[in-house]
Amino acid sequence: MRPLHVFVIAATLLGLVACGSGITLPPVSPQDVEVIPEGQDPPEDFEEIKRINRRVAWETPRDSLIAQAREIAAELGADALRILSISRWADISNPQLVLKGMAIYYPSRHPELEGN
Repeated sequence: MRPLHVFVIAATLLGLVACGSGITLPPVSPQDVEVIPEGQDPPEDFEEIKRINRRVAWETPRDSLIAQAREIAAELGADALRILSISRWADISNPQLVLKGMAIYYPSRHPELEGN
């Protein structure tokens, strides 16, 4: 029974490590975070830092929603916010506007990370 516990703990820790990029970048100004619109590809090779999912009230302007997600990406030190989708989620009691995106960085702009 004991070896099974060790296996479960090891598998759990491995899963946690695999979920994160392991990259830590210093925060940047939101104005320095490029916004890549839905359906467009980043201009160069990139790596994901973290997925960003943001929900706001239905009537919130799209620009405001994007600005909020951009601030989150800036806190993560991202070079860009890649917008995967923006959709309306129609719950009768609480309709929302939903942004799914990812904070990304360009390895070519971060030579200090080579070898990580």
